[in-house]
Amino acid sequence: MTLRNDLLRGLARTCVLSLAIGATACGSSEPAPAPVAPVAPTAPVAPVVSAPGTLVPGAAASVIAVPAVPAFNFTLDHAAEIQIDGMGTPDVQLLLLSGGDNVITSDSDSGAGTDAQIVVFLAPGTYEARVSEWRGSALDARIQVTELGAMTPAGALTAGSPSAVTAPAGETRRAASAELTLEITTAGSYRVDATTAADSGRDPELMIHRDGAIVGEDSDSGEGNNAQLVRALTPGTYRVRVRDWVNRDAAITVTLSPG
Repeated sequence: MTLRNDLLRGLARTCVLSLAIGATACGSSEPAPAPVAPVAPTAPVAPVVSAPGTLVPGAAASVIAVPAVPAFNFTLDHAAEIQIDGMGTPDVQLLLLSGGDNVITSDSDSGAGTDAQIVVFLAPGTYEARVSEWRGSALDARIQVTELGAMTPAGALTAGSPSAVTAPAGETRRAASAELTLEITTAGSYRVDATTAADSGRDPELMIHRDGAIVGEDSDSGEGNNAQLVRALTPGTYRVRVRDWVNRDAAITVTLSPG
């Protein structure tokens, strides 16, 4: 009995010792986990920064002050057809706006060479023309605003009597246009057709305007590529303008009929 108690007490001391030194636990064959070495803190990495005027891949976003595009304001006290020219080198771009940032139209090369030109009907109000260079380069520019006078009419348009018009070739839409006068004495709905021969290879465009304002314009609402407008017209004098859509010379027949 004494020998058995001594063995039990020795076994208990062995188990306590094994647990204390992290060796194999008493009664288990699995090895104890290896001690984990402490992780040294890493030094912060300095951000990549681009020098002024350069960009380094992977660098933080560079902040630059971009000057506004030069702008010119003008005011009209009556409706009119207006021509705006942006001239200069290397390559002028022109943007027309109203009411702050409402873009009306823009142009690049409709003027001479690479000059910009906008021809547009405008209502009374204040407008802004902005100029820039096509590639964002420095620019030496001049800008001019001109109110255009009435075109010399090629004849008069009357109901039931088709008018044959020759629209000339031209560098701009207006230069390639021809006009007819239209006198309306009775208010009503009217249809105006601008047609060309099917084998002419031409594509007529049509506009009706009055007192500096566009009443309507169309390209392909007629048969094939022909143009057609149906409008309610009040008594007064109108102008009917026609041209080929790419400013080629074109023989165009214009017809007025009840709408």
